[in-house]
Amino acid sequence: MEGRPACLCEPRPRVHPWEAPRYASTLETLGPVLDEARLVGEVGLDHHFVTDEEQHRGQRVVFDYFLDAAEVSGRLINVYTTVADSEVLGALRARALPAVIIIGSSGRCR
Repeated sequence: MEGRPACLCEPRPRVHPWEAPRYASTLETLGPVLDEARLVGEVGLDHHFVTDEEQHRGQRVVFDYFLDAAEVSGRLINVYTTVADSEVLGALRARALPAVIIIGSSGRCR
């Protein structure tokens, strides 16, 4: 259609919480991809479908890495949370992020 953008999608680096523990010890591999992106995420915490505490720690390492990248670069971040809303909200409040999109919230932020 005339006058309409050709693409409304923006490529972005993302690591779903279920996959995050695989990247927790190799964060440097994500750096170049984050450096080139105009927005960051989807990234976040899932404590509903992922119940193993060790995996929660891996999720948090990757989540913090992405949050730090978004804060330093001043980019929008897309955050996923399921039964981890209070922890996610605390992490977001601890940073000066320009904009955040939250998806998958269980509505338990306090």
